[in-house]
Amino acid sequence: MSEEKVNHPKHYNQYPIEVIDMMVAIWGKEKTIDFCLMNAFKYRMRLGLKDDVKQDLAKEQWYLEKAQELKTLRIMNKKLKDLNEHNAQASSMQWAMNDNSPRLNGIACPKCGEEMYDSNPMITLTSMPAKKNVHCSKCGYVGYRIA
Repeated sequence: MSEEKVNHPKHYNQYPIEVIDMMVAIWGKEKTIDFCLMNAFKYRMRLGLKDDVKQDLAKEQWYLEKAQELKTLRIMNKKLKDLNEHNAQASSMQWAMNDNSPRLNGIACPKCGEEMYDSNPMITLTSMPAKKNVHCSKCGYVGYRIA
């Protein structure tokens, strides 16, 4: 009986899970898909130069199929919201965004270094570029920031 060299070679199955599955667990599906596509390319480019042509073609096909399998799993595992769920979330976000109370903005006051706030977060001045009013509650600085 000859050793399996394409589908699940012994040297990739010496651990509790196959090496390709470890790659998915460590680096995620996207990077493993990229790895599979690059490996398939590698086998195509070295066709007949290192191993048997049939073996290289079989390995190329295995990596292409694995990439497709991972893409399919990625799509199947993606949680999509239904329309009602989306509308409920968007509606609650709109109400939260309409809160007109001052909000800290993470910008240091140029006078005293204290964190400033947007005095009216809902209003953006119609200049180019658009600006927002900023204030410092510690020293009273008033100015504008680019929105």
